[in-house]
Amino acid sequence: MAASPQPRVIVVGAGLAGLVAARQLELTGARVSVLEASSSVGGRLQRSQLAGFDFEPGLHALPARAPTLCGIVGELGVASSVRQVLLERVLALEHGGLRAHELRGASAPRRAGWRSRRVRKLMTWLGDTLDAESVARLDDRSVSELAELYLSSSVNERLFRPLLETHFGLDPDRTSRALLFELLDRWGEPDVRLVFGLSTLPERLAAQLLDVRTDRRVESVAAHGRALRVGSGETLAADAIVLATPAREIPKLVLDLTPTERVVFEDSGCTTRIHLALVIDGPLSTPTPTLWVPASQGGPLAAVIDLSAWHSAEGAPGSSLLLLCARLGFAHGHHDVEDEAVSSALLQQAEGLGLGLRARVRASRVYRLTDFTPRFDVGRYRQIARLHDERRGRTEQRLFYAGDYLVGPHLEGAVRSGLRAAQDVIDRLSAPTSPR
Repeated sequence: MAASPQPRVIVVGAGLAGLVAARQLELTGARVSVLEASSSVGGRLQRSQLAGFDFEPGLHALPARAPTLCGIVGELGVASSVRQVLLERVLALEHGGLRAHELRGASAPRRAGWRSRRVRKLMTWLGDTLDAESVARLDDRSVSELAELYLSSSVNERLFRPLLETHFGLDPDRTSRALLFELLDRWGEPDVRLVFGLSTLPERLAAQLLDVRTDRRVESVAAHGRALRVGSGETLAADAIVLATPAREIPKLVLDLTPTERVVFEDSGCTTRIHLALVIDGPLSTPTPTLWVPASQGGPLAAVIDLSAWHSAEGAPGSSLLLLCARLGFAHGHHDVEDEAVSSALLQQAEGLGLGLRARVRASRVYRLTDFTPRFDVGRYRQIARLHDERRGRTEQRLFYAGDYLVGPHLEGAVRSGLRAAQDVIDRLSAPTSPR
């Protein structure tokens, strides 16, 4: 008996979700081609160099429970280049001075105003907090509303707002409270890790794949998922297609979407972030590398992160690398403003913190991280749950979707989404065909 031919799968997009999906499909025997519109792979996992420092200008944070990402890192042998640091302690500007705050530990829930028993009950009831269909039941209020209704009156401004704005690029006033439960442990304390060095991961993934084509823009995709047309006018046939592009690109590529699909993709939004990287002479001289500036202080600055706690510069051992993170409103309103004006505004407020930065700056660069983080506004999880439910009933469909916008605004979300899309393809292509 002749062996069954290998299924042909095309993955559109070489960000982390697309590359993970492609790898998983190749491991199961599929012939996979990855098409990427830009000249490089990795999406938002990009590196930059400044005055001897090699770093990722996008600040990446994860739920501390990130088993799929950690598994991929281990399998690909890049663990030695990746640093994960639990966010346990921060400095905060209070009453004109800097005070250290423990985010975890015996006193943290009381100081934050948690009702610990209520939170533990909710966490047990939810199950997998990274599953949109599980947490959709709590997708009815924003993080800010949760804080006002169930916690102390100040917990949103002192904890949730700086945590979400600085480390995830999200506004708690519009972000669903369902997302918050991804970022808590079973005691209701923040359970978040900062991660550095993951820009090597897309390169390693791409190196293991047989067919990755950059500078290949896709113009349109057939709704049934069996063909697409590229910019040259060529039509490529496939047994299945995985769209791992930003959500808002999908309606431009696929004209015949269902109403549910169109709502999910057209309602998808992203936040833009602005980071000012500074290389300064000498150390920052603070007891912890993360400094939050409360929104009540006003101004454009949300946080100062001392990246030299985890990076060192070649040839300049006495220098430090800082990221000055702009508030989301400032980033949105200053996207097209000259770098010099943006840099001056952020540095001016940082000077008021008494850190003595301006006179020590050796190099600086403004990074505009456009559409960097998918939003998870109130109602978003319910939209995603409806999408999954609808697609389960469409057994003829050969078009699949992957991206962090389907799971969570972090790299664990991208990896999980890529693996889920690959498994959906495998299940669909291996299912018995209808006798009709």
